[in-house]
Amino acid sequence: MSSRVMLSFPKSSEYIRVARMTAASMASLMGFHVEDVEDIKVLISEMCIYFMNHVEKHEMHIKVIFDNKTHLLEMTVEDLNGGSLQSQDHDMTKMIIESLADSFYFAQDSHQITVVKRVSE
Repeated sequence: MSSRVMLSFPKSSEYIRVARMTAASMASLMGFHVEDVEDIKVLISEMCIYFMNHVEKHEMHIKVIFDNKTHLLEMTVEDLNGGSLQSQDHDMTKMIIESLADSFYFAQDSHQITVVKRVSE
C-alpha cells in the first residue's frame, strides 16, 4: 500500500525534531530495522540542515514529503525560499546523505533533495 505524509514548518532548527519523529514513525510502520530507522532520522535532519545552511532567506517554510512506496521510503525536502543556493561541492552534509541513502537526487534549481531508503530483509 502506498501512502504520503507532508509537513511544512518554519525554517528553524527547532522544528527538525518534528521531521525526525515523522520519519521514524513512517519507517517503523514500514518495517525498517532499528539501525535503518536511525539512518533515516539522520538523513532527514541533514537534508533540512543543508537548506538552513545554504539558502540565505528564511521567510518561507521548508516542505517535507514522505512517500511510503512498496518496500521503500522516498523523502523529499524542499526549501520554499527563492534566491541563490550557496552550494559547496564537498559539503559534509552532502557526503552524509550520499553515504546513508540508497539513492539520492539533488535538484539545485528547485531547492529540493530527494532520497530513497529501501527496507532491508
